[in-house]
This record gives sequence, structure tokens and C-alpha cells, in this order.
Amino acid sequence: MTEPTQSKSTDVDKPKVYLIAAALGAGVGLVSIAFLFAVHSLKNLIWTTEHARTNSLVVIGICTVGGLIVGVLNHTAEKSRTQAHDLTEAIADMEAVETNQAPPARVIFGRATLGIASLGFGGPVGPEAP
Repeated sequence: MTEPTQSKSTDVDKPKVYLIAAALGAGVGLVSIAFLFAVHSLKNLIWTTEHARTNSLVVIGICTVGGLIVGVLNHTAEKSRTQAHDLTEAIADMEAVETNQAPPARVIFGRATLGIASLGFGGPVGPEAP
């Protein structure tokens, strides 16, 4: 007697799961759009003139300034960290989210800002990076 009830309840739950998945997918898409728009806008703001792309001293200077900004942001945003935030630590943080709570919004937005600044300023390769 319980089998028809269980199959009926799973049929009712299927549309809810699809709606939740669609809403989460849309949310992730909007966050991605905002991130890429910020990177593209910063890149266009910094790398506007053509001589900036051809003069090696200007490229090195802009990348150095970007690196300094990333370093200052990283230092001020995460003073509690004792080591640099690298891929190994990012994977460990991701696995910790599965068992613990998600990081606070301040940390999430701080890391997003670091990514935007790093990519917008050209990272290690100049105007071609973004």
C-alpha cells in the first residue's frame, strides 16, 4: 500500500527539483555574467590605448600595479590566513564546504574582487590575459 503513495509523492517532487535546479542555474549564470562584465570593463578601462599594448614598459608597469593591488587586497581581505591562497587551498576549502558552513560573504566577495583585479590588469601576461 505504501508503494503507490511513494511513487505519487516522487512524481509531485520532480517539478520542484527542476524548478530549484533552474533557479540555481539562473543564479550562477547571473553571477558569471556580472563577474565577466566587471573583468571586461576593467580591461577596457586600463588597456584603452594602442600604445599601451605595444610599449613593453607600459605593459610591465600596468601588470606590476595590478599585482600590487592584488597583493594589498589579498593581505587586507584575509589576514587570518597564514599562507598564500593557491589551488591546493582552494580545493581544500571547497571540500570543507561540504562538511562545514560556506565561507562568509566578505570572503567570497573578496576573492571575486581579487579575480577581477588580477584578470582586468592582465595577470602575468598583459592585455591578452582577459
